[in-house]
Amino acid sequence: MEEPGGRLLLLRRGADAPRMPLALDISAGLFDDGWENPLQMMAGEAVEIVRVEGGVLYYPCVMRDERVRREAESVAEALRAEGVRVDGVEGLSAELAPLGTPVEEVRYLGEVYRGLGVAFEYGGADRRDVSLELVGLLRVRVGSKRFSYAFGEVVNGRLLGNEVLSVDLRTRRVEVWRTLRLERVARLEEELGRSRGFTSKAALIAELLGLAPLTSSSEWDVIA
Repeated sequence: MEEPGGRLLLLRRGADAPRMPLALDISAGLFDDGWENPLQMMAGEAVEIVRVEGGVLYYPCVMRDERVRREAESVAEALRAEGVRVDGVEGLSAELAPLGTPVEEVRYLGEVYRGLGVAFEYGGADRRDVSLELVGLLRVRVGSKRFSYAFGEVVNGRLLGNEVLSVDLRTRRVEVWRTLRLERVARLEEELGRSRGFTSKAALIAELLGLAPLTSSSEWDVIA
């Protein structure tokens, strides 16, 4: 979430996504041994939302972490391969915004993390493909910067090119971006009509921010 101004950044999954294609999602993922702790994971996943202004790629910086910066550098290199000018990479001050969920704390390797949510996501008709998702919200200080956005997940050295939605929390006005180009401006309700709704992670955030009521779905469950 960008401040000041209050803008929530979402992404629309691609049509070939293994779970809930074309659903609105947030940049949060499955925790695995590749990350040292949940906070590092969230900072690394947040790099998926690419912010560019004046030839500089900005990424949320919760802590000084070389691995997260390398994630941002790899996205910058993929953008250059697409012909986009990127002169440098800089961090933006960010902090974890506590979520008001029943999960009191998450413990990992003796460390305690608070303010997180948890969700399950299912894939396939038999619902056997299950992903356990940690959900967090970063408050990113952007000042007076005005960004262009892109989806920064890189596969085989190339960006996937999915849409990024910048949602004004006060007016529900949405800017839809694809690879740093503004494609359209709409209302959140219109963009939900173009999608399969929210993923479990995005539904939890949207409900807590007052954007949408939290409802049940056969494809996902939110447990906190």
